[in-house]
Amino acid sequence: MEKHKRNIRLGILQLVTLLLFASGAIYYVADHWPKKTEKASVTSQTKSVDPNAKYLIIPEWNIKIILSKPIEDAYYDTKTDSEIESRSLRSASLSNEPGCAKDPQSIATIFKVKNDAVDIQLNKKYRGTQEGVTIGPNFYFIQTSQFSCTPKPEKAELLQSIRSAFRDAAKTIQSR
Repeated sequence: MEKHKRNIRLGILQLVTLLLFASGAIYYVADHWPKKTEKASVTSQTKSVDPNAKYLIIPEWNIKIILSKPIEDAYYDTKTDSEIESRSLRSASLSNEPGCAKDPQSIATIFKVKNDAVDIQLNKKYRGTQEGVTIGPNFYFIQTSQFSCTPKPEKAELLQSIRSAFRDAAKTIQSR
């Protein structure tokens, strides 16, 4: 009888251990299972875009960005001070402002990094701290300048509108 009780206790202990192990394994798998990325939601957004939409094309990266009204005259160049692969985003509407047209990264900048690249200043992956899009092995995001590229107060509102439009355009980056 004593041996029977010991076998029952041992069986219960084994069952509890098995249940704990199984619940831990389920938790681990659920926590580490690949989650859907924002790429899926961005892709679904871009499919519903007007077929007459205008794009800024960056052929050397094989990407394009949908241009909204404030940035429909956008262009880019390679004048940047960044150590990260990047392009300065500009607007012809501000081309009469020397600082906006010629200074590195004066309005906004688009960056291209590897998917798992880490921002050394934050010690976190760029795709976890920046709003952008993953295309293939790369993550693309847009940052706006922290300073005003024009001393003219009447151009400040236009500059802010253009920066805001570039910030929103980060969601529309797509493969060409």
